[in-house]
Amino acid sequence: MNHDAAVIVSGWRLTLLILGLELGSLALKVALGIAAGQTEYLSAGLFAGTALLCWPVYQGKLWARIEVCILWGTGAIELALSGSPVWGLTSFLLGLTLFWAPQVNAYMDYAAQQ
Repeated sequence: MNHDAAVIVSGWRLTLLILGLELGSLALKVALGIAAGQTEYLSAGLFAGTALLCWPVYQGKLWARIEVCILWGTGAIELALSGSPVWGLTSFLLGLTLFWAPQVNAYMDYAAQQ
């Protein structure tokens, strides 16, 4: 495996990890809200929007990455204001990683060409 292929595979793994972590954390937030008897409409909307955009992001679509980062930024603000600044910061940093990690960018370029 040459260097470029290794970087692309690393970006693929990182992309899957980012999407999985964010979907998992949003699902957990919705489930905990339901268990506590609260209606989490914003979190449920963020989860649904993220779930719908996972496939286009996986395919390397730039518009989907931008949309996901906007959604996750909204979620980060909501989490920070609701008393969970660490979860909010994590969501924000995961969104930034989709744009500034060189491995993810290499994978997105490769996926967009397929």
